[in-house]
This record gives sequence, structure tokens and C-alpha cells, in this order.
Amino acid sequence: MAGAVSPSMIGGMTARIEAKLPMPHMPGVPNTKGTEVGLGATVGYMHEGAMLLTEHDYPLFVGDYKPGFAGSLITKVKLSSLVDFSLVPAWVYQGGTMSSHKAVQIPMALIIRLGSLVQASTDLGVYTGDDYHFSGSAGGRIAAGGSLTVKLGPILAHAGAGVASLLTGGEYPTIGDSVYVDVNVKYAK
Repeated sequence: MAGAVSPSMIGGMTARIEAKLPMPHMPGVPNTKGTEVGLGATVGYMHEGAMLLTEHDYPLFVGDYKPGFAGSLITKVKLSSLVDFSLVPAWVYQGGTMSSHKAVQIPMALIIRLGSLVQASTDLGVYTGDDYHFSGSAGGRIAAGGSLTVKLGPILAHAGAGVASLLTGGEYPTIGDSVYVDVNVKYAK
């Protein structure tokens, strides 16, 4: 960062609560089991602007800690026994030193399951920058990626890759600067 700013390793903290409606069986719809509709609310105390970042963005945490809020609509639809679609649009607000930060985030995913052992996902997200600006130089992003999750007994192995922004400018001068790799392993009962 050429000595101009000193980024922090810790971005802050958040807490999230979700309220989901049970989906009854609907005539004419083959399978509503696994479909989720509801609302989510996230409160946080993070470095200024950090509430606008996604899990695929570069974690540049600078500035003072400020409170923030995100409200989202949870829409996860089971299209068939193999295919799910997820759309979770959110409105994000965070206080700021000079002015507050406001943005819209629209992540979506198409998930293909092969039984309970393998899951492949393609992800697309549209994110505005501060004050709902869409250009890359103002923090707007179009993210694209994919992932594969394999269940081996109680172990979930996950690997994914993509780009945090197809729009250039600002934090991502080129598309190559926004490439991410996501790898993790979890123990699940």
C-alpha cells in the first residue's frame, strides 16, 4: 500500500438472523420441499466500507470502525431433485466518517446436486459501489465463479474459483487482479 494506509487484518464483527417461511405443498408444483423464502438481517461493527464487501472481494480493511446493517430477501428455489436456484438480494448501509455508505448486492447461484455426495455451483453477483454507483471505478462489481463440493463421509471438501469483478477500475484495475480461489474443508455430521 506504499505507506499511504495501514490495512488491518481483522475487518470487524457481524451477527445475522434469518426468518424463513415454511413452504406448503402447492398443487401443480412438483416439489416445494427444500424451497426457502424469508428475510435476513445482519448487523455489524466493521471498518468503514467493509459491509459493502463480499466473501470474494479483496479484504482491504482501513479506516475507523462504524456500525452497519444489511437486510436481505432469501429466495432459494428447488427446481428439481437435481437443480436449485438461489437469489438473495440485499440492501446494505454502513455509517461513515464523512458520509454513510449505501449499496445493493444481488448474489445468485445455480446449484446442481448429484445425490448427497457431489454439488456443483455457478455463481453470479451484481454489486453496486458506495451510493449505488455501478461503475468499476466507484466500487461496482459483477462477480462470476464456480465451485465444487464433495462429501466424503463426515468431511465436506470445497473448491471454487472465479473473478470478484468483471468491471475494471478502483480496487480491481484489471480483471486478472480480481481472480479468487476458494478452498476449504469442513467436518459435518
